[in-house]
Amino acid sequence: MNCVTWVSVRQVRRIQRRYAEEGDAGLVHRLRGRRSNGRISDATRRRVMARVRADYADFAPTLASEKLSERDGLAVSREKLRQWMIEDGLWQVRQRRGRPHVWRPRRSCCGELVQMDTSEHAWFEGRGPVEPVLITMIDDATSRVLSRFYEGDTTLANLDMVGRYVRRYGRAMGVYADRNSLFKTTRPTTAKEALQGKDPETQVSRALRELDMPYIPAYTPWAWDTWNSLGATPKPGKVINIADGGRQRAVIWEMSGNHDSLRLGGSPDPPRKCLRCHNGKDGL
Repeated sequence: MNCVTWVSVRQVRRIQRRYAEEGDAGLVHRLRGRRSNGRISDATRRRVMARVRADYADFAPTLASEKLSERDGLAVSREKLRQWMIEDGLWQVRQRRGRPHVWRPRRSCCGELVQMDTSEHAWFEGRGPVEPVLITMIDDATSRVLSRFYEGDTTLANLDMVGRYVRRYGRAMGVYADRNSLFKTTRPTTAKEALQGKDPETQVSRALRELDMPYIPAYTPWAWDTWNSLGATPKPGKVINIADGGRQRAVIWEMSGNHDSLRLGGSPDPPRKCLRCHNGKDGL
């Protein structure tokens, strides 16, 4: 055995003989261009892709592979399923990002900063009379989550969510949200506001100011993506777990401690100890 090429002496002689007879073509491996003996059959591929189109068309390859194995007994690797989904137009190759974004450090105190965001997703897959939105408030220091379904992302819904948070935990020192029209208006400043030295406000931002919970606008996609900051972006896996439970009404959901699933119940314990910085509930 040659320790450099890991080819036996007999194989070297065969290659030498083929090279003498066929030239450069004799050095090509004999299995090139032929079907692999371990290839998955076309019938299995058709069966798998039929299940994917029927039930998992909006799933990522990893999640689809897990559900195929758990529910249908079809064991297909994530990479192989990804290749099939790309060939059938169910998945697109993602381009790598250029410069990585540097995440800011978390706040050190509970209640020092609360992130607020709305997730518009097909949570119940059209099974209810309306497709709700999920409004979420997440404590930046402890990842404590308070979420609730509403019929729409409206002023009243956001005000109701802020009220529930304040009554339950107290007034946070700041609310970090995107520049949605519910938080930041684009209308010009009126004469009265100009004389008072105030910027134009929405009803939500005015309520936050009067509660002494100043609104902090986010200016980058990474900053205002509250779900991604938790590693809990709404995925079909969470949707299917909710839909399977038959939940078709607006209820309060909270994130479990490891952020793997949504559950109904009380607030989970914070992942680490920290000081509380809430302003309290005086006067509410």
